[in-house]
Amino acid sequence: MKLTETEQVQLSKAIDSLNVGLDALIVLYNESDDEQLFFEPSEALIATYNKVTSTLDPTVVNDRLDRLMIAMLEAMMPTKS
Repeated sequence: MKLTETEQVQLSKAIDSLNVGLDALIVLYNESDDEQLFFEPSEALIATYNKVTSTLDPTVVNDRLDRLMIAMLEAMMPTKS
């Protein structure tokens, strides 16, 4: 395919722009964190959770667990003297 000089310049600029965008995406990907749980649930906890959420609404279960975990973590914090 024959290109004029103007088309070659435009194509070169477009390729440069694509490379800059790709480089930016690579940087973002490399700087991203893997999603990790803040704690590692035991197999027993996972099995129990699966049993409960098979009979109850998972949203309700998650809300209750959230409130329980907050209460437990707050209770574990050292008190200021």
